[in-house]
Amino acid sequence: MAGPGTASLRSCSPCTLCIELMILVLLALNSDARILETFRAKLVVLNAPRHGRQLVGDVSYHARTRSSTGELVLYSLVFGPDAFKPGPELKTGVLVQLTVDLDLSGIVPDAANQGAAFAGVPGTLYVTSWVEESYGGTTDPLNPVSNVYYTGSKPLLLSAAVWVVNEVCGTRVERALTVEDVSAVLFGPPAGAALRSPGLPDQHFPLLGLNRLLYECSYGNFILKRSSTVVLSLALPCSGARPNGASWSSSPGSEGVTGACGNNELWGWMEYAVSITRQVRDIDTSQFRRRVLVLPPVGGSGGSLCPSWQQRGSYGCDEDHGCDIWIRGERDHLLQWLVAQIGASMLLQPATSSANPSGLNPLVNSGQPTDPSCALGAAEGTYQCFNGPNAFKLLLSNPWVQIDSKSGLGVGDTKVVTLPPAALSADHLLLVLLNRKTPSSAAPHPLYVQYREPVGGDAGLPATTAGRLVLHSVNTTTTPVGLTGAPPTVFLAAMGVGQSYRYQPANVLIRFTHRTFPVAEDVGGVTGGSATVAVCRYQGFSETGGECEDGLDNDCDGLVDVDDPDCQVVDEV
Repeated sequence: MAGPGTASLRSCSPCTLCIELMILVLLALNSDARILETFRAKLVVLNAPRHGRQLVGDVSYHARTRSSTGELVLYSLVFGPDAFKPGPELKTGVLVQLTVDLDLSGIVPDAANQGAAFAGVPGTLYVTSWVEESYGGTTDPLNPVSNVYYTGSKPLLLSAAVWVVNEVCGTRVERALTVEDVSAVLFGPPAGAALRSPGLPDQHFPLLGLNRLLYECSYGNFILKRSSTVVLSLALPCSGARPNGASWSSSPGSEGVTGACGNNELWGWMEYAVSITRQVRDIDTSQFRRRVLVLPPVGGSGGSLCPSWQQRGSYGCDEDHGCDIWIRGERDHLLQWLVAQIGASMLLQPATSSANPSGLNPLVNSGQPTDPSCALGAAEGTYQCFNGPNAFKLLLSNPWVQIDSKSGLGVGDTKVVTLPPAALSADHLLLVLLNRKTPSSAAPHPLYVQYREPVGGDAGLPATTAGRLVLHSVNTTTTPVGLTGAPPTVFLAAMGVGQSYRYQPANVLIRFTHRTFPVAEDVGGVTGGSATVAVCRYQGFSETGGECEDGLDNDCDGLVDVDDPDCQVVDEV
């Protein structure tokens, strides 16, 4: 027979087990039980991938940190449910402090605590919280010292390392562009080539290289030279390993994290290009601020890499480590796509168009890069410069005329302005900044007006915008400029002669009254003609009551008081 002590022990065993289980559960639920580690890193932001006029993916965030051996290691970031989600103001190169859950991250070779589970997707850091840190250097967003942005003080000398993928997994790629093809896109045709592209008579465009196009669209402030650029061929092996412990593949397959176009693939290919170039060619590509990987065309032998999109790249550029671009190697579109991604690396968002161009709020944008008048929009196959708000933000263009609350433009008043072609003069903008608050608009929004003649960098404008008055705005109360973040630009209208547009947030009517064509001797597009624009401030869409006796054109239809049919209807009643 068991003694009292034995009986007591047996009776408490279930209770003891319950307590132990409860402790284990509490430890599992307690956040302190997680293995957390803090990293200081430089942020890398990739814009949403694009295919034609659509964004076909999301913005992604990555972080570059230095290991204990001094090697730069790049991870993709996964934000936990309690982590503050990044906003559009974050750009590549921002210094951040990350608190990371190692148990939910991929393998972190340099982690202080190697006892973590590392159960996350390879190459990722699971972020539980983060904070942006101050970083010396570009402290003044309007006039910093920079080697990756134009800051208004002196021309920006661009540098680029470009790799053309012509072999994938041991197979030569059919219809892939050659190094010579890409070099011609960058720097124009070789000496002795024809001055005009082949095609129908109404489809001829001057054969501009990227260097000439950027130079003209920046009015001499973006300079790309052969001496600061290297173009190399690249053979991608079937697979490889990354410094962050993840692996990548170039074999054809389904897209996704482990397929032919995941984050590890994009960064793995770029890291391989940098590494093999240093090992085999003894070229240190860190001297080049922008890195470009030209991917094979879709459908050729050797497999298609990232077949669902055509272009993607860094939003912003790191002063220390530069920025990256991936682009489809299609001959007819490569020039325009390069301009778009270089623009993105200079903090330009996709150029959208108004989803409600004639409604009460024309600043509701479509959310897609559908602006036909900008390199950051829907332009494909030809080439063109930046739209008004983007040129202004890049510090490239200034207002030729600015109409604001100090201009004395009252209701019914009209101001006539003559605008030069946007491609030929940095001072070409008509900028309207009128202080008017409405129930649907808490503050005024700027209105940018350009005359887009198909000359210079705008020679490839489509017929829908060539020779027209082009209107844009941005859904913000100020004019974005310099290295500050900004929402996407919004294309409002492209007007022909005789047409008008009512910009309702400011009660301003813009009328294209006359177009002066260039003289016949201007075969080189030196002057490009001009556009005469009338700006009128209106009270409403029609005149009623006392407005029919105040001597003003209150609705800006060109008719005053009794001459306006609106007032004649009132008289008849």
